[in-house]
Amino acid sequence: MSVRATLWISSVLLLVAVAFGRDQGQDLKELAASQGRELLKGLSGVFVLVEHIPEVLEKLGLTADQVSTDVELTLRRNGVTVLTEEEMFAAPGTPYLYVRIDGRAIEGKDVACVAHTIELKEKVALVRQPSQRVMATTWSTRNCGYVGFSRIPDLRDFIKDDVDRFCNSYLAANPPQPPAP
Repeated sequence: MSVRATLWISSVLLLVAVAFGRDQGQDLKELAASQGRELLKGLSGVFVLVEHIPEVLEKLGLTADQVSTDVELTLRRNGVTVLTEEEMFAAPGTPYLYVRIDGRAIEGKDVACVAHTIELKEKVALVRQPSQRVMATTWSTRNCGYVGFSRIPDLRDFIKDDVDRFCNSYLAANPPQPPAP
C-alpha cells in the first residue's frame, strides 16, 4: 500500500474516532448532568465545611475563613440555603458541601501545584442493606493546575466558579417557586 493511501485511511479512521468519541462523551456528560440533577432534587440546603488549607498556601494569603465566606456568599447569592451545623444534623441526609484545597510549592520556583475538590456529601442507604446509612459523595467537581505565588489569592475565584456549577445543578433540580399571590 502506498504512503498516500495509508495516510488517507489513517486520516479517515482518526476522524471517525474523534467524531464517535465526541458524541459518546457528550452523551456521558448529559447522563451525568441529569443524574446529578436528580440526586439534588429535594435538597433543602447545605452546610459548608472547608478543610484545613496547606501552610504553604496560607503563607501566600489563602485562608480557610476566606474560602468558607466566599463559598457561603456564592451559595446565598444563587438562592441555595446555607445551613448551620445544627440545621445540617436535623436535615434529611445531613448534607454538607465539602471543600478541600491541596497545594505544594515547586522547589526553586515561585509556583505552586494546587488542586481543589468540592463535594456534596450526605447520608445514603446501601442497596444491598437499606437499613445501613453511610456518608457518600453525591455531587463533585475537581480542578488542578500550577499557579504563580503572586496569583494564589486568585484561587478563590476558581473555587467560586465551581461553587457556581454546584448552584446551577441545584437550581436545575430545585427551581425557585414563584411567590404565592
